[in-house]
Amino acid sequence: MTVLAVFLTIAILLAAGLAIDVNNAVQSEVQLQGTADAAGHAGIVELFKNGNTGEVTKQAIQVAELNMPKSVFKEVLASTDVEVGSWNSGSRTFSVGAGADAVRVVTRRLDNRGNALATFLLRLVGQDTLQMNTQSVWAFGGGLCPNGNQGFFAMGEIDMQSGNTFSDEFCLHGELGVKVSTDNDVTHAYVTMPNYSDLTGPTSAGAQKLDPNSFDTLDEYFDAVKAEYEKLYEKNPGLKFSHGTYDYESEMLDYFKASGEAMKALYDSPSTSSPLIPDTLIFDTETSVVVTHNVSSESEFSNVVSIAEGSLVKNKINKITCSHENGGNSSAITFATDAVITDLVIVTNCDVIFGNGSSFAHGAVVTTSTSGVTDSGRAIEGPSGSRFGDTGYCDAAAGKEMETVVASAGSVHFASGFETHGVNMVVLGDVDNIAANPDGGGGINLYVNGDIDITSNGTFGFCGKSPDDLFDLRYIRMVM
Repeated sequence: MTVLAVFLTIAILLAAGLAIDVNNAVQSEVQLQGTADAAGHAGIVELFKNGNTGEVTKQAIQVAELNMPKSVFKEVLASTDVEVGSWNSGSRTFSVGAGADAVRVVTRRLDNRGNALATFLLRLVGQDTLQMNTQSVWAFGGGLCPNGNQGFFAMGEIDMQSGNTFSDEFCLHGELGVKVSTDNDVTHAYVTMPNYSDLTGPTSAGAQKLDPNSFDTLDEYFDAVKAEYEKLYEKNPGLKFSHGTYDYESEMLDYFKASGEAMKALYDSPSTSSPLIPDTLIFDTETSVVVTHNVSSESEFSNVVSIAEGSLVKNKINKITCSHENGGNSSAITFATDAVITDLVIVTNCDVIFGNGSSFAHGAVVTTSTSGVTDSGRAIEGPSGSRFGDTGYCDAAAGKEMETVVASAGSVHFASGFETHGVNMVVLGDVDNIAANPDGGGGINLYVNGDIDITSNGTFGFCGKSPDDLFDLRYIRMVM
């Protein structure tokens, strides 16, 4: 019994000693990683705000020493451990010196720095110290799309029906998920959402969202999800290669807040300096740049007034005011079939209804209406064949593109045959229908605070360029 007790005691001491070494190693790695993350963040903030690559290393080292002081841990982050370069989101690789939009830091505990982690039990087998290093990579981007600003971004869900094609690195991001039906081609697109499991398909597509609570184990749930996704991928070419999990909530909330404030400011005090007005639009300033039009309402929710395109003044801000009787919503203005409206700004508190085949290009149409007075309740309606943007936008020489802005505080609706060419569109409600013709969705940024419903057989993103963001949408993100 004494001999057995001795061996048991030795075994217990060995296990305890090994546990101490493992625990120390885990704690040290967590501490190193936290320091790397904090130092990387400090470096990218300096690069993001000031573009000063020389200060990046200084800021990163200062923060590292605050987390792991030299007096205790010696040098965990040397100047050679901080690198400035570029981040490729597609290949998920960092390249030193190529561009300046990312920072990589590596924190280290090494023998040659005199700060390797001392062991307790492992020294009995010749392992006196443990050497370790951790890295953190931070980057900033110039928009919500990895390779440009061309795509649909929804705070809600993007629901695409069948037969749509998204090309030229077009982006589709749904903060609450993306739902696809059959035969959508996203081979050359990016499909993103914060949660992987929010990529879903209707039952008719052979795949559907699954309830994790209906499975006995997580492994069973994940196996079932994988099987459902495979059904979805079979019906939608390229989807398995395109989708990712990104969360843009903070950036988008700031964007929509700024958009709403800009819409109100432009209506209250029209100004050519508004961010909602394209820089390419030249104004006639010989007389007042603002032309006012007042629409009287006979009764609440009943007034739909036709506005002749000829009554609008080009190269001016045309402010159209509808009455608000008894605290009600605005009235509506409508443009005639095949109306052609260009080179001006329309800012209004009315609902705006475009006629069949009508077009609006090189300018801005902005409405602060939120709920609509028509039966549809939409603030902007584009019936069949309506077009926004200049058809020559995609072929114009660099710097010669004429951009178009559409901004709505309420929901919008675009019927079949809808076309866009170099359009920035901001919607604080829903896009309850967008139906592009087979070559009609080129060069569009569509930012929506609600849901986006994409109907069938449209093509989006055939234009290789898109208008600049209306507001600063750059972001800082830990990428590795």
